[in-house]
Amino acid sequence: MRRYGTMLLVLLPLWSLTGCSGDHKTPDNTPKHDENLNHTKDRNNTTKTLAIDFKTIVLKNEAAYIPPMCYTKTEDEQGMVHNPCFSCHTKSIAPNYVNDGDFQTRYPFAKFTHTNRWTNLFVDRQKQIDAISDKEILKYVNQSNYLDEQGNIILKEKITHHLPKAWDIFNTGKWYGYVPDCYFNFDNEGFDKNPKNNTPTGWRAFSYTPFLGTFWPTNGSTDDVFIRLPKTFREDDQEEYNKEIYKINLAVLESLILKKDVDIETTDEKELGYDLDGDGVFNMANHIAFDPDTIHFVGFAGKLQEDQKIHVVPGLFPVGTEFLHSVRYITVEDGKNVTMAARMKELRYGIKGTWFSKKDLKDSTELEALEQEAYPNRLRTFFGNIQIGIDNAQGWYYQGFIEDNKGALRPQTFEETVYCIGCHSGLGSTTDGVFAFPRKLSGKNTFHFGWAHALQMKGKTIPEPKRTDGKYEYSYYLKHNHAGDEFRENDEVIKKFFNTDGSLKQNMLDQLHKDISVLIYPSAKRALELDKAYQVIVKEQSFVKGRDATSKPVKNVLRKVNEDELTGVVKLLDAQ
Repeated sequence: MRRYGTMLLVLLPLWSLTGCSGDHKTPDNTPKHDENLNHTKDRNNTTKTLAIDFKTIVLKNEAAYIPPMCYTKTEDEQGMVHNPCFSCHTKSIAPNYVNDGDFQTRYPFAKFTHTNRWTNLFVDRQKQIDAISDKEILKYVNQSNYLDEQGNIILKEKITHHLPKAWDIFNTGKWYGYVPDCYFNFDNEGFDKNPKNNTPTGWRAFSYTPFLGTFWPTNGSTDDVFIRLPKTFREDDQEEYNKEIYKINLAVLESLILKKDVDIETTDEKELGYDLDGDGVFNMANHIAFDPDTIHFVGFAGKLQEDQKIHVVPGLFPVGTEFLHSVRYITVEDGKNVTMAARMKELRYGIKGTWFSKKDLKDSTELEALEQEAYPNRLRTFFGNIQIGIDNAQGWYYQGFIEDNKGALRPQTFEETVYCIGCHSGLGSTTDGVFAFPRKLSGKNTFHFGWAHALQMKGKTIPEPKRTDGKYEYSYYLKHNHAGDEFRENDEVIKKFFNTDGSLKQNMLDQLHKDISVLIYPSAKRALELDKAYQVIVKEQSFVKGRDATSKPVKNVLRKVNEDELTGVVKLLDAQ
Protein backbone atom coordinates (compact mmCIF):
# COMPACT_ATOMS: atom_id res chain seq x y z
CA MET A 1 0.00 0.00 0.00
CA ARG A 2 1.47 3.37 -1.05
CA ARG A 3 2.78 5.54 1.73
CA TYR A 4 4.35 8.98 1.76
CA GLY A 5 7.70 7.46 2.67
CA THR A 6 10.80 6.52 0.76
CA MET A 7 10.54 4.71 -2.54
CA LEU A 8 12.70 1.71 -3.38
CA LEU A 9 15.26 2.61 -6.04
CA VAL A 10 15.77 -0.24 -8.47
CA LEU A 11 18.07 -0.29 -11.49
CA LEU A 12 18.89 3.39 -11.09
CA PRO A 13 21.19 4.52 -13.94
CA LEU A 14 24.51 5.90 -12.76
CA TRP A 15 24.17 9.02 -14.88
CA SER A 16 21.27 10.17 -12.73
CA LEU A 17 23.20 10.03 -9.47
CA THR A 18 24.26 13.65 -9.63
CA GLY A 19 22.15 14.83 -6.74
CA CYS A 20 19.81 13.54 -4.10
CA SER A 21 17.57 14.94 -1.45
CA GLY A 22 15.72 13.26 1.35
CA ASP A 23 14.92 13.26 5.00
CA HIS A 24 18.55 13.68 6.05
CA LYS A 25 19.57 17.14 7.26
CA THR A 26 22.05 18.94 5.04
CA PRO A 27 23.57 22.33 5.89
CA ASP A 28 22.32 24.97 3.47
CA ASN A 29 25.79 26.11 2.48
CA THR A 30 25.37 25.63 -1.25
CA PRO A 31 27.01 28.56 -3.04
CA LYS A 32 24.57 31.08 -4.48
CA HIS A 33 24.76 32.24 -8.07
CA ASP A 34 23.94 35.68 -9.37
CA GLU A 35 23.73 34.85 -13.09
CA ASN A 36 19.98 34.36 -12.98
CA LEU A 37 18.66 37.16 -10.80
CA ASN A 38 14.99 38.08 -10.67
CA HIS A 39 14.15 41.59 -9.50
CA THR A 40 10.69 41.80 -8.01
CA LYS A 41 8.69 43.64 -5.38
CA ASP A 42 7.26 42.07 -2.28
CA ARG A 43 3.81 42.78 -0.88
CA ASN A 44 5.16 45.87 0.89
CA ASN A 45 6.34 47.26 -2.48
CA THR A 46 9.98 46.80 -1.48
CA THR A 47 12.32 45.82 -4.32
CA LYS A 48 13.99 42.45 -3.73
CA THR A 49 16.54 40.47 -5.71
CA LEU A 50 15.81 36.78 -5.96
CA ALA A 51 18.79 34.57 -6.75
CA ILE A 52 17.54 31.30 -8.16
CA ASP A 53 19.97 28.53 -7.30
CA PHE A 54 19.74 25.81 -9.92
CA LYS A 55 22.47 23.66 -8.39
CA THR A 56 21.15 23.10 -4.91
CA ILE A 57 19.39 19.87 -4.03
CA VAL A 58 18.49 21.05 -0.54
CA LEU A 59 14.73 21.27 -0.15
CA LYS A 60 13.25 24.16 1.80
CA ASN A 61 10.09 22.08 1.98
CA GLU A 62 11.37 18.55 2.49
CA ALA A 63 7.91 17.21 1.62
CA ALA A 64 7.48 19.18 -1.60
CA TYR A 65 6.19 16.02 -3.25
CA ILE A 66 2.97 16.05 -1.20
CA PRO A 67 0.63 18.35 -3.20
CA PRO A 68 -1.44 21.11 -1.59
CA MET A 69 -4.68 19.25 -2.35
CA CYS A 70 -3.76 16.62 0.24
CA TYR A 71 -4.27 19.23 2.98
CA THR A 72 -7.91 19.74 2.00
CA LYS A 73 -10.29 20.02 4.93
CA THR A 74 -12.78 17.32 3.94
CA GLU A 75 -15.34 17.98 6.69
CA ASP A 76 -17.05 21.38 6.64
CA GLU A 77 -18.50 23.42 9.51
CA GLN A 78 -21.94 21.85 9.02
CA GLY A 79 -20.47 18.38 9.39
CA MET A 80 -20.87 17.49 5.71
CA VAL A 81 -18.07 15.26 4.43
CA HIS A 82 -16.53 15.98 1.02
CA ASN A 83 -14.43 13.36 -0.74
CA PRO A 84 -12.21 14.62 -3.56
CA CYS A 85 -9.50 12.22 -2.37
CA PHE A 86 -10.80 9.19 -4.28
CA SER A 87 -9.81 10.67 -7.62
CA CYS A 88 -6.11 10.04 -6.82
CA HIS A 89 -6.14 7.58 -3.93
CA THR A 90 -8.06 4.49 -4.95
CA LYS A 91 -8.02 0.79 -5.61
CA SER A 92 -5.40 0.37 -8.31
CA ILE A 93 -5.34 -1.80 -11.41
CA ALA A 94 -2.28 -4.02 -11.98
CA PRO A 95 0.51 -3.48 -12.85
CA ASN A 96 -0.16 -0.59 -10.48
CA TYR A 97 -0.03 -2.24 -7.07
CA VAL A 98 -0.36 0.85 -4.87
CA ASN A 99 -3.97 0.37 -3.64
CA ASP A 100 -3.98 3.56 -1.57
CA GLY A 101 -7.74 3.91 -1.15
CA ASP A 102 -7.34 4.05 2.64
CA PHE A 103 -5.87 7.54 2.21
CA GLN A 104 -9.46 8.69 1.70
CA THR A 105 -10.15 8.13 5.39
CA ARG A 106 -7.09 9.69 7.06
CA TYR A 107 -4.17 12.06 6.66
CA PRO A 108 -1.22 9.60 6.66
CA PHE A 109 1.49 12.20 7.11
CA ALA A 110 4.95 11.92 8.65
CA LYS A 111 5.69 14.33 11.50
CA PHE A 112 7.44 16.90 9.26
CA THR A 113 4.41 17.11 6.99
CA HIS A 114 1.92 17.90 9.76
CA THR A 115 2.59 21.57 8.97
CA ASN A 116 1.19 22.75 5.65
CA ARG A 117 4.03 24.62 3.96
CA TRP A 118 2.00 25.58 0.88
CA THR A 119 1.55 29.05 2.36
CA ASN A 120 0.61 30.72 -0.93
CA LEU A 121 -2.84 29.25 -0.38
CA PHE A 122 -3.36 31.63 2.52
CA VAL A 123 -2.31 34.85 0.77
CA ASP A 124 -4.76 37.61 -0.16
CA ARG A 125 -3.78 38.80 -3.66
CA GLN A 126 -6.93 40.75 -4.44
CA LYS A 127 -5.30 44.20 -4.38
CA GLN A 128 -2.52 43.09 -6.69
CA ILE A 129 -5.04 41.44 -9.01
CA ASP A 130 -7.22 44.56 -9.10
CA ALA A 131 -4.18 46.61 -10.15
CA ILE A 132 -3.83 44.50 -13.35
CA SER A 133 -6.16 45.54 -16.17
CA ASP A 134 -7.92 43.06 -18.43
CA LYS A 135 -6.12 44.58 -21.42
CA GLU A 136 -2.76 44.17 -19.73
CA ILE A 137 -3.25 40.51 -18.80
CA LEU A 138 -4.65 39.61 -22.22
CA LYS A 139 -1.64 41.16 -23.93
CA TYR A 140 0.60 39.14 -21.64
CA VAL A 141 -1.06 35.73 -22.04
CA ASN A 142 -1.46 36.11 -25.81
CA GLN A 143 2.28 36.55 -26.33
CA SER A 144 4.19 33.31 -26.82
CA ASN A 145 7.15 32.72 -24.54
CA TYR A 146 7.99 29.48 -26.39
CA LEU A 147 8.30 30.54 -30.05
CA ASP A 148 9.79 33.81 -31.26
CA GLU A 149 8.42 35.83 -34.18
CA GLN A 150 10.51 33.81 -36.64
CA GLY A 151 9.12 30.51 -35.33
CA ASN A 152 12.31 29.54 -33.48
CA ILE A 153 12.01 27.69 -30.17
CA ILE A 154 13.34 30.24 -27.69
CA LEU A 155 14.50 27.68 -25.12
CA LYS A 156 16.22 25.59 -27.78
CA GLU A 157 18.17 28.59 -29.06
CA LYS A 158 19.15 29.61 -25.53
CA ILE A 159 20.18 26.13 -24.40
CA THR A 160 22.03 25.30 -27.61
CA HIS A 161 23.78 28.58 -28.35
CA HIS A 162 23.60 30.81 -25.27
CA LEU A 163 23.41 28.53 -22.23
CA PRO A 164 23.13 30.79 -19.16
CA LYS A 165 25.90 30.17 -16.65
CA ALA A 166 23.38 29.61 -13.87
CA TRP A 167 21.83 26.72 -15.83
CA ASP A 168 25.24 25.15 -16.52
CA ILE A 169 25.24 23.09 -13.32
CA PHE A 170 28.13 20.84 -14.45
CA ASN A 171 30.29 23.78 -15.59
CA THR A 172 30.87 22.18 -19.00
CA GLY A 173 29.04 24.66 -21.20
CA LYS A 174 26.63 21.87 -22.20
CA TRP A 175 23.04 20.93 -21.43
CA TYR A 176 22.52 17.21 -20.91
CA GLY A 177 18.75 17.12 -20.50
CA TYR A 178 15.79 17.50 -22.81
CA VAL A 179 16.10 20.33 -25.32
CA PRO A 180 12.61 21.48 -26.42
CA ASP A 181 12.06 20.39 -30.00
CA CYS A 182 8.29 20.44 -30.51
CA TYR A 183 7.09 23.25 -32.78
CA PHE A 184 3.39 22.90 -31.96
CA ASN A 185 2.94 22.84 -35.72
CA PHE A 186 0.65 19.87 -36.17
CA ASP A 187 -1.00 18.41 -39.27
CA ASN A 188 -4.59 17.16 -39.43
CA GLU A 189 -3.55 13.92 -37.71
CA GLY A 190 -1.85 15.63 -34.77
CA PHE A 191 1.74 15.07 -35.95
CA ASP A 192 4.18 17.89 -35.22
CA LYS A 193 6.54 19.12 -37.94
CA ASN A 194 9.47 21.50 -38.13
CA PRO A 195 7.98 24.28 -40.30
CA LYS A 196 11.36 25.22 -41.76
CA ASN A 197 12.01 21.88 -43.45
CA ASN A 198 8.66 20.10 -42.99
CA THR A 199 10.32 17.16 -41.22
CA PRO A 200 8.47 15.28 -38.49
CA THR A 201 9.69 15.72 -34.92
CA GLY A 202 8.08 12.48 -33.78
CA TRP A 203 5.70 14.26 -31.41
CA ARG A 204 1.99 13.57 -31.82
CA ALA A 205 -0.81 15.38 -30.03
CA PHE A 206 -3.80 13.54 -28.63
CA SER A 207 -7.09 14.73 -27.19
CA TYR A 208 -8.25 13.53 -23.80
CA THR A 209 -10.70 14.35 -21.03
CA PRO A 210 -8.98 16.37 -18.28
CA PHE A 211 -8.35 14.66 -14.97
CA LEU A 212 -10.80 15.44 -12.18
CA GLY A 213 -10.80 18.79 -10.39
CA THR A 214 -7.47 20.58 -10.52
CA PHE A 215 -6.89 19.94 -14.23
CA TRP A 216 -10.17 21.45 -15.38
CA PRO A 217 -9.45 24.87 -16.94
CA THR A 218 -12.08 26.40 -14.65
CA ASN A 219 -9.55 25.89 -11.86
CA GLY A 220 -6.66 27.73 -13.43
CA SER A 221 -4.99 26.38 -16.56
CA THR A 222 -5.43 24.99 -20.04
CA ASP A 223 -3.02 22.37 -21.32
CA ASP A 224 -2.06 19.96 -24.07
CA VAL A 225 -0.03 16.73 -24.19
CA PHE A 226 2.16 15.15 -26.86
CA ILE A 227 3.61 11.64 -26.99
CA ARG A 228 6.69 10.40 -28.84
CA LEU A 229 7.80 6.80 -29.18
CA PRO A 230 11.45 5.83 -29.76
CA LYS A 231 12.85 6.05 -33.28
CA THR A 232 12.57 2.28 -33.78
CA PHE A 233 8.77 2.50 -33.43
CA ARG A 234 8.63 5.07 -36.23
CA GLU A 235 10.52 2.98 -38.78
CA ASP A 236 9.75 0.22 -41.26
CA ASP A 237 11.70 -3.02 -41.65
CA GLN A 238 14.43 -1.10 -43.49
CA GLU A 239 14.82 1.32 -40.58
CA GLU A 240 13.36 4.19 -42.60
CA TYR A 241 10.82 6.63 -41.17
CA ASN A 242 7.31 5.55 -42.06
CA LYS A 243 4.34 7.58 -40.87
CA GLU A 244 1.85 4.75 -41.44
CA ILE A 245 3.96 2.33 -39.40
CA TYR A 246 4.20 4.92 -36.64
CA LYS A 247 0.42 5.40 -36.62
CA ILE A 248 -0.16 1.66 -36.21
CA ASN A 249 2.39 1.39 -33.43
CA LEU A 250 0.80 4.27 -31.56
CA ALA A 251 -2.56 2.50 -31.89
CA VAL A 252 -1.02 -0.75 -30.61
CA LEU A 253 0.35 1.17 -27.62
CA GLU A 254 -3.07 2.74 -27.06
CA SER A 255 -4.60 -0.74 -26.99
CA LEU A 256 -1.96 -1.93 -24.52
CA ILE A 257 -2.51 0.99 -22.17
CA LEU A 258 -6.31 1.12 -22.40
CA LYS A 259 -6.48 -2.70 -22.41
CA LYS A 260 -9.17 -2.76 -25.04
CA ASP A 261 -9.68 -2.94 -28.81
CA VAL A 262 -8.82 0.32 -30.59
CA ASP A 263 -10.31 1.56 -33.86
CA ILE A 264 -7.93 2.51 -36.68
CA GLU A 265 -8.20 3.57 -40.30
CA THR A 266 -8.79 0.62 -42.60
CA THR A 267 -5.37 -0.98 -43.05
CA ASP A 268 -4.06 -3.74 -45.32
CA GLU A 269 -2.60 -6.40 -43.04
CA LYS A 270 -0.88 -8.14 -45.98
CA GLU A 271 1.42 -5.17 -46.48
CA LEU A 272 2.35 -5.15 -42.81
CA GLY A 273 2.59 -8.89 -42.36
CA TYR A 274 0.67 -8.79 -39.07
CA ASP A 275 -2.84 -9.81 -38.08
CA LEU A 276 -3.93 -6.59 -36.39
CA ASP A 277 -7.57 -7.47 -35.74
CA GLY A 278 -6.84 -11.01 -34.55
CA ASP A 279 -9.27 -12.76 -36.91
CA GLY A 280 -6.65 -15.26 -38.08
CA VAL A 281 -6.31 -14.00 -41.66
CA PHE A 282 -4.46 -11.21 -43.43
CA ASN A 283 -7.08 -8.87 -44.83
CA MET A 284 -8.34 -5.31 -44.30
CA ALA A 285 -8.39 -4.43 -40.59
CA ASN A 286 -10.23 -1.53 -38.97
CA HIS A 287 -9.16 -2.10 -35.37
CA ILE A 288 -6.35 -3.37 -33.16
CA ALA A 289 -7.51 -6.40 -31.20
CA PHE A 290 -6.40 -6.35 -27.58
CA ASP A 291 -4.97 -9.74 -26.69
CA PRO A 292 -2.04 -9.58 -24.26
CA ASP A 293 -0.60 -12.78 -25.74
CA THR A 294 -0.73 -11.86 -29.42
CA ILE A 295 -0.77 -8.06 -29.69
CA HIS A 296 2.16 -6.97 -31.80
CA PHE A 297 4.02 -3.86 -32.88
CA VAL A 298 4.85 -3.56 -36.58
CA GLY A 299 7.79 -2.42 -38.68
CA PHE A 300 11.23 -2.40 -37.11
CA ALA A 301 9.71 -2.43 -33.61
CA GLY A 302 7.91 -5.63 -34.59
CA LYS A 303 11.26 -7.25 -35.35
CA LEU A 304 12.62 -6.10 -32.01
CA GLN A 305 9.60 -7.55 -30.27
CA GLU A 306 10.10 -10.91 -31.96
CA ASP A 307 13.73 -10.84 -30.86
CA GLN A 308 12.54 -10.01 -27.32
CA LYS A 309 14.49 -6.77 -27.36
CA ILE A 310 11.54 -4.63 -26.27
CA HIS A 311 9.07 -5.20 -23.46
CA VAL A 312 5.38 -5.50 -24.35
CA VAL A 313 3.25 -5.50 -21.20
CA PRO A 314 -0.35 -4.24 -20.88
CA GLY A 315 -0.47 -1.15 -18.70
CA LEU A 316 3.21 -0.25 -19.14
CA PHE A 317 4.88 2.04 -21.66
CA PRO A 318 8.01 0.93 -23.58
CA VAL A 319 11.38 2.29 -22.52
CA GLY A 320 12.10 5.51 -24.41
CA THR A 321 8.50 6.74 -24.43
CA GLU A 322 8.38 10.52 -24.02
CA PHE A 323 5.63 12.92 -23.00
CA LEU A 324 5.55 16.69 -23.43
CA HIS A 325 2.96 18.70 -21.53
CA SER A 326 2.47 22.44 -21.84
CA VAL A 327 0.48 24.16 -19.10
CA ARG A 328 -1.01 27.40 -20.40
CA TYR A 329 -2.83 30.50 -19.33
CA ILE A 330 -6.43 30.99 -20.41
CA THR A 331 -7.28 33.63 -23.01
CA VAL A 332 -10.60 35.21 -23.94
CA GLU A 333 -11.63 35.71 -27.56
CA ASP A 334 -14.30 38.19 -28.64
CA GLY A 335 -14.82 39.14 -25.03
CA LYS A 336 -16.51 35.86 -24.11
CA ASN A 337 -14.97 32.70 -25.60
CA VAL A 338 -12.32 31.14 -23.35
CA THR A 339 -9.57 29.03 -24.87
CA MET A 340 -5.89 28.09 -24.64
CA ALA A 341 -3.49 31.02 -24.53
CA ALA A 342 -0.18 31.25 -26.37
CA ARG A 343 1.83 31.83 -23.18
CA MET A 344 3.04 28.80 -21.26
CA LYS A 345 3.09 28.67 -17.49
CA GLU A 346 5.13 25.49 -17.63
CA LEU A 347 6.59 23.02 -20.09
CA ARG A 348 6.78 19.56 -18.52
CA TYR A 349 8.76 16.67 -19.97
CA GLY A 350 8.99 13.02 -19.02
CA ILE A 351 10.90 10.07 -20.45
CA LYS A 352 10.85 6.44 -19.46
CA GLY A 353 14.52 5.64 -19.07
CA THR A 354 14.45 2.34 -17.19
CA TRP A 355 12.31 -0.78 -17.43
CA PHE A 356 10.48 -1.96 -14.32
CA SER A 357 8.77 -5.32 -14.74
CA LYS A 358 5.47 -6.15 -13.08
CA LYS A 359 7.44 -8.06 -10.45
CA ASP A 360 9.78 -5.11 -9.88
CA LEU A 361 6.82 -2.81 -9.34
CA LYS A 362 5.04 -5.21 -7.01
CA ASP A 363 8.16 -5.92 -4.96
CA SER A 364 8.93 -2.20 -4.73
CA THR A 365 5.45 -1.38 -3.48
CA GLU A 366 5.44 -4.17 -0.91
CA LEU A 367 8.90 -3.28 0.37
CA GLU A 368 7.98 0.36 0.69
CA ALA A 369 4.93 -0.54 2.78
CA LEU A 370 7.16 -2.55 5.13
CA GLU A 371 9.67 0.27 5.33
CA GLN A 372 6.96 2.80 6.11
CA GLU A 373 5.73 0.56 8.89
CA ALA A 374 9.19 0.55 10.44
CA TYR A 375 10.01 4.23 9.81
CA PRO A 376 6.70 6.15 9.74
CA ASN A 377 8.34 9.59 9.86
CA ARG A 378 10.87 9.04 7.10
CA LEU A 379 10.44 11.23 4.03
CA ARG A 380 11.12 10.32 0.43
CA THR A 381 14.55 10.62 -1.17
CA PHE A 382 14.99 11.94 -4.71
CA PHE A 383 17.77 11.55 -7.25
CA GLY A 384 18.49 13.79 -10.21
CA ASN A 385 19.04 17.42 -11.13
CA ILE A 386 17.49 20.19 -13.22
CA GLN A 387 18.95 18.90 -16.49
CA ILE A 388 18.53 15.13 -16.39
CA GLY A 389 15.33 15.40 -14.40
CA ILE A 390 14.25 13.59 -11.25
CA ASP A 391 13.70 9.84 -11.02
CA ASN A 392 10.21 8.78 -9.88
CA ALA A 393 11.45 5.30 -8.84
CA GLN A 394 9.26 3.68 -11.51
CA GLY A 395 11.57 4.20 -14.46
CA TRP A 396 10.47 7.72 -15.43
CA TYR A 397 12.51 10.91 -15.28
CA TYR A 398 10.70 14.24 -15.09
CA GLN A 399 12.11 17.63 -15.99
CA GLY A 400 10.39 20.97 -16.43
CA PHE A 401 10.55 24.63 -17.35
CA ILE A 402 8.60 27.40 -15.66
CA GLU A 403 8.30 31.19 -16.04
CA ASP A 404 10.85 33.54 -14.57
CA ASN A 405 9.58 36.82 -13.15
CA LYS A 406 9.61 38.43 -16.61
CA GLY A 407 7.62 35.60 -18.16
CA ALA A 408 10.45 33.82 -19.99
CA LEU A 409 10.74 30.07 -19.49
CA ARG A 410 13.58 28.86 -17.29
CA PRO A 411 14.47 25.43 -15.88
CA GLN A 412 12.58 24.38 -12.80
CA THR A 413 14.77 24.11 -9.73
CA PHE A 414 15.27 20.75 -8.05
CA GLU A 415 12.58 21.55 -5.48
CA GLU A 416 10.14 22.84 -8.07
CA THR A 417 10.52 19.55 -9.94
CA VAL A 418 10.10 17.44 -6.80
CA TYR A 419 6.65 19.05 -6.62
CA CYS A 420 5.76 17.18 -9.83
CA ILE A 421 6.96 13.77 -8.65
CA GLY A 422 4.37 13.30 -5.92
CA CYS A 423 1.54 12.98 -8.42
CA HIS A 424 3.54 10.99 -10.98
CA SER A 425 4.48 8.18 -8.62
CA GLY A 426 2.76 6.08 -6.03
CA LEU A 427 -0.87 6.92 -6.79
CA GLY A 428 -3.52 4.27 -7.23
CA SER A 429 -5.22 6.21 -10.03
CA THR A 430 -2.40 6.42 -12.59
CA THR A 431 -1.29 4.02 -15.31
CA ASP A 432 2.48 3.59 -15.16
CA GLY A 433 2.60 6.96 -13.39
CA VAL A 434 0.81 8.68 -16.29
CA PHE A 435 -2.48 10.63 -16.20
CA ALA A 436 -3.39 11.91 -19.66
CA PHE A 437 -2.80 9.07 -22.14
CA PRO A 438 -5.09 6.57 -20.36
CA ARG A 439 -7.79 9.26 -20.70
CA LYS A 440 -7.27 9.62 -24.47
CA LEU A 441 -10.37 9.96 -26.62
CA SER A 442 -10.72 6.83 -28.69
CA GLY A 443 -12.95 5.26 -31.30
CA LYS A 444 -13.97 5.78 -34.93
CA ASN A 445 -16.60 8.34 -33.95
CA THR A 446 -14.10 10.68 -32.32
CA PHE A 447 -12.32 13.42 -34.24
CA HIS A 448 -9.37 11.76 -36.04
CA PHE A 449 -9.59 8.78 -33.66
CA GLY A 450 -8.57 11.10 -30.81
CA TRP A 451 -5.28 12.13 -32.42
CA ALA A 452 -5.73 15.88 -32.39
CA HIS A 453 -4.35 18.90 -30.59
CA ALA A 454 -6.56 20.77 -28.14
CA LEU A 455 -6.86 23.74 -30.51
CA GLN A 456 -8.06 21.42 -33.26
CA MET A 457 -10.85 20.38 -30.92
CA LYS A 458 -12.22 23.93 -30.59
CA GLY A 459 -15.92 23.89 -31.25
CA LYS A 460 -16.09 20.10 -31.04
CA THR A 461 -18.40 18.55 -28.47
CA ILE A 462 -16.88 16.04 -26.04
CA PRO A 463 -19.40 13.96 -24.08
CA GLU A 464 -18.84 13.27 -20.41
CA PRO A 465 -16.61 10.22 -19.85
CA LYS A 466 -18.01 7.20 -18.06
CA ARG A 467 -16.48 5.05 -15.36
CA THR A 468 -16.09 1.29 -15.70
CA ASP A 469 -19.31 0.88 -13.70
CA GLY A 470 -21.19 2.93 -16.30
CA LYS A 471 -21.65 6.03 -14.13
CA TYR A 472 -20.75 9.46 -15.45
CA GLU A 473 -17.29 10.32 -14.14
CA TYR A 474 -17.46 14.10 -13.69
CA SER A 475 -20.98 13.89 -12.23
CA TYR A 476 -19.74 11.29 -9.76
CA TYR A 477 -16.97 13.65 -8.64
CA LEU A 478 -19.41 16.54 -8.21
CA LYS A 479 -21.79 14.34 -6.24
CA HIS A 480 -19.19 13.15 -3.74
CA ASN A 481 -17.10 16.31 -3.46
CA HIS A 482 -20.05 18.74 -3.59
CA ALA A 483 -17.77 21.09 -5.54
CA GLY A 484 -15.74 21.40 -8.73
CA ASP A 485 -12.30 21.56 -7.11
CA GLU A 486 -10.50 19.99 -4.18
CA PHE A 487 -10.42 23.23 -2.19
CA ARG A 488 -14.14 23.92 -2.79
CA GLU A 489 -13.21 27.52 -3.63
CA ASN A 490 -14.66 27.59 -7.15
CA ASP A 491 -17.92 29.40 -6.40
CA GLU A 492 -18.73 29.62 -10.09
CA VAL A 493 -19.08 25.85 -10.47
CA ILE A 494 -20.96 25.56 -7.18
CA LYS A 495 -23.53 28.17 -8.22
CA LYS A 496 -23.83 26.67 -11.67
CA PHE A 497 -24.27 23.01 -10.71
CA PHE A 498 -25.67 22.98 -7.18
CA ASN A 499 -28.97 24.04 -5.63
CA THR A 500 -28.96 26.00 -2.38
CA ASP A 501 -29.62 22.78 -0.45
CA GLY A 502 -26.45 21.22 -1.87
CA SER A 503 -28.19 18.92 -4.35
CA LEU A 504 -27.08 18.80 -7.99
CA LYS A 505 -29.09 20.53 -10.69
CA GLN A 506 -30.40 17.80 -12.98
CA ASN A 507 -30.69 20.13 -15.99
CA MET A 508 -26.97 20.95 -15.71
CA LEU A 509 -26.05 17.29 -15.39
CA ASP A 510 -28.05 16.57 -18.53
CA GLN A 511 -26.02 19.21 -20.37
CA LEU A 512 -22.78 17.87 -18.90
CA HIS A 513 -23.49 14.35 -20.12
CA LYS A 514 -23.56 15.72 -23.68
CA ASP A 515 -20.78 18.29 -23.47
CA ILE A 516 -18.09 18.63 -20.77
CA SER A 517 -17.40 22.26 -21.71
CA VAL A 518 -20.35 23.43 -19.58
CA LEU A 519 -18.35 22.34 -16.53
CA ILE A 520 -14.66 22.51 -17.28
CA TYR A 521 -14.40 26.01 -18.77
CA PRO A 522 -14.66 29.19 -16.67
CA SER A 523 -16.48 32.38 -17.56
CA ALA A 524 -14.43 35.10 -19.23
CA LYS A 525 -14.38 37.05 -15.96
CA ARG A 526 -13.09 34.12 -13.94
CA ALA A 527 -10.52 33.23 -16.61
CA LEU A 528 -8.90 36.65 -16.40
CA GLU A 529 -9.02 36.59 -12.59
CA LEU A 530 -7.16 33.27 -12.60
CA ASP A 531 -4.58 34.59 -15.06
CA LYS A 532 -3.91 37.64 -12.91
CA ALA A 533 -3.64 35.63 -9.70
CA TYR A 534 -1.05 33.32 -11.25
CA GLN A 535 0.93 36.21 -12.73
CA VAL A 536 1.32 37.63 -9.21
CA ILE A 537 2.96 34.35 -8.14
CA VAL A 538 5.20 34.46 -11.23
CA LYS A 539 6.43 37.94 -10.38
CA GLU A 540 7.16 36.81 -6.83
CA GLN A 541 8.83 33.59 -8.03
CA SER A 542 7.27 31.95 -4.98
CA PHE A 543 6.47 28.58 -6.58
CA VAL A 544 8.01 26.62 -3.70
CA LYS A 545 5.17 28.00 -1.56
CA GLY A 546 2.54 26.83 -4.04
CA ARG A 547 1.47 27.59 -7.59
CA ASP A 548 -2.34 27.48 -7.33
CA ALA A 549 -4.04 30.53 -8.83
CA THR A 550 -6.00 31.77 -5.82
CA SER A 551 -7.04 35.38 -5.25
CA LYS A 552 -8.09 35.17 -1.60
CA PRO A 553 -7.00 32.98 1.31
CA VAL A 554 -8.56 29.55 0.98
CA LYS A 555 -10.92 28.46 3.74
CA ASN A 556 -11.11 24.70 3.29
CA VAL A 557 -7.46 23.78 3.72
CA LEU A 558 -5.72 22.69 6.92
CA ARG A 559 -2.71 24.68 8.11
CA LYS A 560 -1.86 21.93 10.58
CA VAL A 561 -2.65 18.23 10.56
CA ASN A 562 -2.85 16.32 13.81
CA GLU A 563 -1.22 12.92 14.15
CA ASP A 564 -3.55 10.15 12.94
CA GLU A 565 -6.18 12.75 12.02
CA LEU A 566 -9.20 11.34 10.21
CA THR A 567 -10.84 12.92 7.18
CA GLY A 568 -14.40 12.01 8.11
CA VAL A 569 -14.76 9.85 5.00
CA VAL A 570 -16.20 6.47 5.93
CA LYS A 571 -17.08 4.80 2.64
CA LEU A 572 -14.19 4.25 0.22
CA LEU A 573 -14.85 5.18 -3.39
CA ASP A 574 -13.18 3.83 -6.53
CA ALA A 575 -11.92 6.25 -9.16
CA GLN A 576 -12.36 3.94 -12.14
